[in-house]
Amino acid sequence: MINYKITNYGLREYKKIQPDTCTLIGGSNCEAEMTEGIASLSPFIDYIFSGESEQTFADFLERYSTGKPPSRNIIEAQPVEDLDNIPLPDYDSYFTQLHRFLTHNSPKEIVIGYETSRGCWWGKCSFYGQNGKRVRFRQKAVTKVVRELGQINARHPQNRILLIDKVLPVTFHNALLPLLCEKEGASPISCEHRPDLSLRELMRLKKARFNIIKFGIEALSASLLKLISG
Repeated sequence: MINYKITNYGLREYKKIQPDTCTLIGGSNCEAEMTEGIASLSPFIDYIFSGESEQTFADFLERYSTGKPPSRNIIEAQPVEDLDNIPLPDYDSYFTQLHRFLTHNSPKEIVIGYETSRGCWWGKCSFYGQNGKRVRFRQKAVTKVVRELGQINARHPQNRILLIDKVLPVTFHNALLPLLCEKEGASPISCEHRPDLSLRELMRLKKARFNIIKFGIEALSASLLKLISG
């Protein structure tokens, strides 16, 4: 969680030193009403990106570089319709900085975030803190996921891969996991999952190297769950 008093102070002092610097903020907890709230916290944030911003951020950079910045400081989201069009993140700069600044204290295992889907395939959850405006569920093609996981393993071996999906897509049990079981020497994977796994499904996840699974058990009270799930 961001300490906004410290952030506001830091931005203010930085603006004193470099007044021409353009400050940007965005992320999974920056959408809809939350964006308006963040805008009210500091006058030193120049632009706030609301929701999914792959396209809006690229458009902003093009406009800003040509001297035509947006007139409004809140940039509204444009949800990505096809996740297969999103390129694999370039993790090289992160590892370069890690080894440069933590040469002697670098952790043995690095957690690499990777996304296979957005939203919740179950479609009934209104209490996820990061579902925003609840745009429709989308997921990458299985072939793309297998290829990109292989690229991560090849370039950054012996690290853990964390699937940052809200919940593992249910179709992956039959479509993706059997393919991952065939991969030798692949990195271990962590994910979030609904708690209604059968023993057979759990064993398949284990065989596919999912060795840390966070189950979405929000409460053990049926009446409370009914309230928060709408």
